[in-house]
Amino acid sequence: MKRWMLTGGCALFVAVAATVAVPKADAMAVNSTPVIYQTTPFDLAYLAYRGELEAYGIPGYDHLLSALRSGRIDAEEIVDRAVAAGRVSADTAGDTPSGSRLRDRQYVAALEGMLEDLLRLGT
Repeated sequence: MKRWMLTGGCALFVAVAATVAVPKADAMAVNSTPVIYQTTPFDLAYLAYRGELEAYGIPGYDHLLSALRSGRIDAEEIVDRAVAAGRVSADTAGDTPSGSRLRDRQYVAALEGMLEDLLRLGT
């Protein structure tokens, strides 16, 4: 009797699993928009410092500090690269349809403060 119950349970499981609807590829393509994370200025400064934006041209660790000191990289450049990396939304970066760059000054100012702290601590 136990054997028949086990066999029946397995058959029921297989039948249910076989009838579960699998979404079609074209239905999945509709919802395949890239995810953009909203990163705080504090987190963005440390992402850049840890080298997580190196693939986008922002060096990490001491190379970042050196680039900041020499003026080769600034807060706006880091925000641009973070937008390209999908770490900061274009809304925060201030992209407008006309192509002008009207940045969220508070966001950039906060990032500049974090970068100054990194420079102060890294010396």
